[in-house]
Amino acid sequence: MTFKLYHAYDINTPLMWLATLLVAHLTTTVLSCTPITPLNIHGPSIALTLPPTTTTPPAPELVDYHDDVLRTRATDPERGTIKHPNDDDVPLQHSAMELKRDQALPPVERAPRLLPSLFDLFRPLNLHSWTANSLPALSAEKDVHGIRNPKFLMVLSPPVSWTFCEPLCGIGDQAVDTDDAKENASEDIKQALVAAFERAHLHVPADSQVVVQYDPKSTMIDEFGEFFDRTGYRYQLRGLSVAYKVHRNATNVPIPHTVELSAKLISNQSIRVVDAERVAREVYQLLSLVGAYFAKPVEVVAG
Repeated sequence: MTFKLYHAYDINTPLMWLATLLVAHLTTTVLSCTPITPLNIHGPSIALTLPPTTTTPPAPELVDYHDDVLRTRATDPERGTIKHPNDDDVPLQHSAMELKRDQALPPVERAPRLLPSLFDLFRPLNLHSWTANSLPALSAEKDVHGIRNPKFLMVLSPPVSWTFCEPLCGIGDQAVDTDDAKENASEDIKQALVAAFERAHLHVPADSQVVVQYDPKSTMIDEFGEFFDRTGYRYQLRGLSVAYKVHRNATNVPIPHTVELSAKLISNQSIRVVDAERVAREVYQLLSLVGAYFAKPVEVVAG
């Protein structure tokens, strides 16, 4: 019994000392720490903010664009979703881009491209436009850029001043003789050609000259009296033009009277066919002002 008590005392004594040392060490450590400052709950308040939120846009309304009356599901639940007989998909919807009736929107996902083609190597040349009146100009005198020495052919009832009457039967503005009638016609035609070039915004070649071919005949106008010329005719006026003639055997049957003449523009420079035709149209208008009554448009050929 004595042995057991001694043995028990011998074991517990070191444990007691160890426990005492641990308690002393913990006490020293706690006492050496800095005291904790209590939380100041009475200081300035901290503003609290909520995180940003995203708003989901409302779903688009279904609209029937195939009807003249705009209907939506809100205004007309039954008709707002009716499909057109030609539709294969769902009805059209509003989008971020405003759609309008009969407006085509180009695709935006890809820019248009122009692909090269081998046919570009074989495109036809740009040729001038030709008219029926220009076909006679296709001659040896024509080059690839135009025609040289264009000749303007005219069929018309002549003005009174382009005619004469012999012997001593002229009236009004009639010329004295053949030469006087030719000179009157040449002067009017040359002035008309120069003005026609200007009105067509073209320049008259500096080295050019105009040659008029006109062979006037003696013309007895009925205002001179109840007479007839040697061929049995007398002539009637239409304004400033000698437009008709009647035969002594049929004075009540007027016959249209026309003469043929030409004006040739001689130059070392060529002129495009389209430009020559523009000049011809202007000549037609200008000579009509002095009394020429044309039977057909002025024709342009190579001289």
